[in-house]
Amino acid sequence: MNYPPLEEVKYELIKAHFLDPDNSPLPVPYQEQLSRLISITQLLDRYPNKRNAILIHRQKYPDICEKTAYNDVKLAARLFPTVHTFDWDFWQTWLMNDISKNIMACSLTRSERDRKIIAIEHANLSRMIASRPDEQADIRRNEKQEFCFLIQNNNHSAKLTPEQIKDLPVATLRDIHKLLYSGNEITDIEAEEIMNS
Repeated sequence: MNYPPLEEVKYELIKAHFLDPDNSPLPVPYQEQLSRLISITQLLDRYPNKRNAILIHRQKYPDICEKTAYNDVKLAARLFPTVHTFDWDFWQTWLMNDISKNIMACSLTRSERDRKIIAIEHANLSRMIASRPDEQADIRRNEKQEFCFLIQNNNHSAKLTPEQIKDLPVATLRDIHKLLYSGNEITDIEAEEIMNS
């Protein structure tokens, strides 16, 4: 049977599937695709590199081809975005289309029950339009903040920015790494050598 794309499925069916997966009204092919999309979304949260996430995704779902895995990544990025990449226009258009279809179907019957549904859908529409934030989240927020590492030795402390750490000699970085991860205390002579380098 030929199914329309998951993006065209009614929001209520997907919501009902999440609320009660055992008695889901969603057809089985959509359920399988939705579970794959949730899986790849979680993988992308842990592994931002798409290639690594797709390799793990294909190990979890060995029956899918590489093209399907890449399509899952694209669809998951659109349907389950992060806060910084959320596509408000796509989400609002999807909900508005669904709500307007419900209102149109109910207005044709003109029954008392359908008038109540129309009122509920109008309330949903006004809440949905009001839920959009005034300004988009600033993606470059981290670029505006100063990050630094505080290195303390006895009563002396020094602030180093990532650029300053990057410019340190390789030998100094190895010594700092050795000190941080060796777990052994150093002698006074080694400490003086590090401070003088």
